[in-house]
Amino acid sequence: MTEEMNAIQHLLEVEADAALMVNEAQKKADARISEARAQAESEFKTAYAAFSEKLESYEASEREAIEKEQMKVFGAYAQSLDSASKDKESFNGLLEKLLFA
Repeated sequence: MTEEMNAIQHLLEVEADAALMVNEAQKKADARISEARAQAESEFKTAYAAFSEKLESYEASEREAIEKEQMKVFGAYAQSLDSASKDKESFNGLLEKLLFA
């Protein structure tokens, strides 16, 4: 019976050692995963910041181009209004007719 007890005791020790090895391996795996996650988040933040800055720069340049085009079109429209012939007598006559007739 002593040999059986020794064999069982030895198997329990082997199982305890195996459990300890599994726990250590799990801790190492968790540390690697945590490190990889931190590195991935850092890389993402860097890439996101660069993309965001590039997008904001593009938006600002496009906004400026649109404003310039708008001012150009508005200037051309204002100039066309200024250069258009005006028949004040006919306009005043039409207003008289519409408002007071």
